[in-house]
Amino acid sequence: AEQGELPVLASLLAEGHLTETEAPAGLFTGAVWPTVWTGVHAGLHGYHCWKQIRPGTYELELHQETEQGLGAEPFWDDLGRDGVTTVVIDAPHAPLAADGLGAQILEWGGHDAVTPPMSSPRELIDDVLDRYGEHPSWGNCNQHDRTAEDHADFRDRMCAGAAARAGLTLDLYQRYRPGLLVSVFGEGHCIGHQAWHLHDPDHPDHDPAIT
Repeated sequence: AEQGELPVLASLLAEGHLTETEAPAGLFTGAVWPTVWTGVHAGLHGYHCWKQIRPGTYELELHQETEQGLGAEPFWDDLGRDGVTTVVIDAPHAPLAADGLGAQILEWGGHDAVTPPMSSPRELIDDVLDRYGEHPSWGNCNQHDRTAEDHADFRDRMCAGAAARAGLTLDLYQRYRPGLLVSVFGEGHCIGHQAWHLHDPDHPDHDPAIT
């Protein structure tokens, strides 16, 4: 952006609002995502962790927004009711919107995906899978003790996934011409988890031979 090669991101950095986020103690970091979508804290939207206490019990349960929902609506639901066409792609821990709000792809290439890929309208996901296939790293990309060859394969799959997501994003933009488009590139999240130690020589797991 500083070199002039990414003018759109440069304008966002210059004109946008930057705020730090923090996951309070006792909450999984993923709880930040529903806070972004809903504008309320976890005590109101109800997502604390991918596995959390079932209210009124001492039992643990997987929290699946597609079944349990959130205690607050994503902001794009309001926009949809106001007639704004919206396209949302792999927003983490977001409920599946009702038909008529544009289009939503859920868990096609989401990090920590807990359900099969789905969409609204319902038939859209079949079209996506026909055109782009399954995401190269569906579900949880976390893995330990990768060899150099494993890292190279992981890199290639992340690049392929990002390229497919870019194509899907542009495709849905052309198809729906939305007033709001949200597309989350989870590949960057996976790379941050899995490859930081390759580039940071001060990381305790850094291994020059693997790098």
